[in-house]
Amino acid sequence: MSTEVTKFDPASYVDKVRDKIKQSLIDVIPDDQWNVMLKAEIEGFFKSKTYSQYGEQREQPSEFRRIVLGVLEEEVKKRVRDMLASAEWSSYWDGNKQQAGEEIARIARENGAAILAKWLEAAIGQVIASIRFNNQ
Repeated sequence: MSTEVTKFDPASYVDKVRDKIKQSLIDVIPDDQWNVMLKAEIEGFFKSKTYSQYGEQREQPSEFRRIVLGVLEEEVKKRVRDMLASAEWSSYWDGNKQQAGEEIARIARENGAAILAKWLEAAIGQVIASIRFNNQ
């Protein structure tokens, strides 16, 4: 006869009790009622909900749609990070001169005038605002 003492692990008993209660509850629910409850939960998972906020009707996306959009958002972020980390989107040093990657150079060539115009608009706007402020 062994007199060895084993350590009490409450986590293992909690799991067993939870599983037993869960199975007992399922056994108590009639099959037709269980099917109705299951169908309602599945429909709710895929169906968007409409609610009123400040007198305006708004739609809340379904749980399924939110999960899909979350997965897509993470995938897009990963792809953009990977793209921007590539050589085409990075600058590099050529001797003592910094060079732009291929895509950065292409964007600058194709949009240089618009970029310069926007930069000058902001700078000139600040100069004019400064003149107005100093003349008042």
